[in-house]
Amino acid sequence: MDRSTVTHNRAVRAGGGIEAEAGSRTTVDRSTLSGNTTGAGPGNGGGLHLTGAGTVHVDRSHVVHNMAAAEGGGLWNSSAGTMTVTRTTVSGNTASGDQAENGGGGLYNDGGSLTVERSKVEHNVADGEAGSGGGILNNGGTLVVERTALRGNDAQRAGGGIEAAAGDTTVSRSDITGNETGPNPGNGGGVHLGGDGVVRLDRSSVTRNQAAGEGGGLWNSEAGTFTVTRTDIRNNSAPVGPDVYQDGNGDGFTIDRQTVPAAGS
Repeated sequence: MDRSTVTHNRAVRAGGGIEAEAGSRTTVDRSTLSGNTTGAGPGNGGGLHLTGAGTVHVDRSHVVHNMAAAEGGGLWNSSAGTMTVTRTTVSGNTASGDQAENGGGGLYNDGGSLTVERSKVEHNVADGEAGSGGGILNNGGTLVVERTALRGNDAQRAGGGIEAAAGDTTVSRSDITGNETGPNPGNGGGVHLGGDGVVRLDRSSVTRNQAAGEGGGLWNSEAGTFTVTRTDIRNNSAPVGPDVYQDGNGDGFTIDRQTVPAAGS
């Protein structure tokens, strides 16, 4: 799809704007996916949904104001899928699933490979009761975010900017600013790592994020490995651990080779 617009469409199952079936190769270039929605069965991928093994490349496009009943308000990648998003704005999308593994207001990676480069992921929402990952939710897959702005995203449960639910997440040369979480329980305003996943954060900024509970900027699970290098972390806010928080007795959170103490900021 080149220099085109897909707008105000609806699907009961998935892929409000575009459904990419297994085995397909899909390219969206200099185009707009806007105002598309999914129903509740299961309700994934408001703008675009990839089923099974396939590839999707979105370049120099706008994915805006789409809605999914459960996951991936803008874009949804399958467990066997490869999705690349470059020089694209993902903004104002909503995912409304109520479970902790639901959400991904802007983008949802369901165990596959998702790369986001030189893009903007802004003002997306995971507004379900326990929705996670206002900007991006990586559910056990491989996520690479490079030279990208994650700003003003919101999740009810955790991970206002990014929710890393296990898996492997790398963020470099990016700006994580002004994201926030609601009260359920409200952890990790900028980035939240759950389970035994791995997050690497390098040469980035984590500023002015808010969490209703713990870790205004960054939150690491007891079993997680969270490595931060050459990154500016400041002016974040939360009742406990305004900038960073290490859960339980874990010792896998380091900032420039210094270990963050348990329940410390």
